[in-house]
This record gives sequence, structure tokens and C-alpha cells, in this order.
Amino acid sequence: MTKTNKELIKESGIEIHSAKTFALVIEKIVAEKDVTHMDAVILYCEDEGCEPFEVSGLIKRNKALLDKIENNARELNYLPRTAVLPI
Repeated sequence: MTKTNKELIKESGIEIHSAKTFALVIEKIVAEKDVTHMDAVILYCEDEGCEPFEVSGLIKRNKALLDKIENNARELNYLPRTAVLPI
């Protein structure tokens, strides 16, 4: 039986106090569940009973996590790719 994200977070002893600890929790979910960062945020929100907009401030304050989520979105064609000319 696989553990829920909430159980994994409780086991790790991490409490969400900052954007950095939130990013660490998301990275742990990504590694354990083998999902994208976008999916990890959704899974976290489902387990915690909150909406994604409620954690958007934590995402915005962590540039590395924001970049990873943007890259996930580009790979899935949710965001336009940036054009690079072959010069």
C-alpha cells in the first residue's frame, strides 16, 4: 500500500513555514510519486484540502520551483515555447 502525500510529509517532520520548505515537500512528492511538479502541487493540495491558488504565493516566492512548473507547462504545450533562432 502506498502512502499518501500527507503521511510522507508527516514522516519527514517538515512543516510548511516558508516557500523553501514548501518546495522541498513538492520535490519529495515528485521523487516519491514520479510525477511532474505541477501534478505534485495538485496532489499536495488535494491531500491538504486546499486550493492551488492558496499556495500560489509560496510558488511565486521560490524561483526554482516556479521555473520547474513553467517548464512542465511548456512541455505539455500549456505555455508557448520561446523562439530561438539558429544563428
